[in-house]
Amino acid sequence: MITIITPTAKLEQTKQSIENFVSLIPDIIFEAAGKAADMVQDRVEGQGLAANGSFLMTPSKTPIGRYGQRHGKAREKKGLSTSKVDLSYTGQMWDSWKEEKGVNQTGVGFNNEEARYKAEGNEQIYDTPIFVPSEQLGERDRIRQFIKDKAKELFKI
Repeated sequence: MITIITPTAKLEQTKQSIENFVSLIPDIIFEAAGKAADMVQDRVEGQGLAANGSFLMTPSKTPIGRYGQRHGKAREKKGLSTSKVDLSYTGQMWDSWKEEKGVNQTGVGFNNEEARYKAEGNEQIYDTPIFVPSEQLGERDRIRQFIKDKAKELFKI
């Protein structure tokens, strides 16, 4: 049997797909925000890299590893590595690194004031953006591709 789809039926299918997609945009963006949060944390904790792809390194003239004297000594005393900056001393800052969905916006960030203060201080110390998806390392492209793939999946393109 041959099924014939009329232009009106095809238009109605397309309209339904668009409405379905629009209703799912907040969930898709929230899921993309979670992927962004994971990528940023993995880049910093796993590789010690800033958003521009450079290694985070203390501006100190007498570093201990990649940290300044005071912080390097404290990390060594605690048995933590100084070979790369991972911004994990107590873990409290990263514990508050979350994706959140609000009524009018969705995003990634630190959900308490102390952690935001630490993050801003770290960006000042290292004089570079850290807590944003990296254009240079392809993180933004991966987020965009995730959203495109979700759209293709919903529209069955």
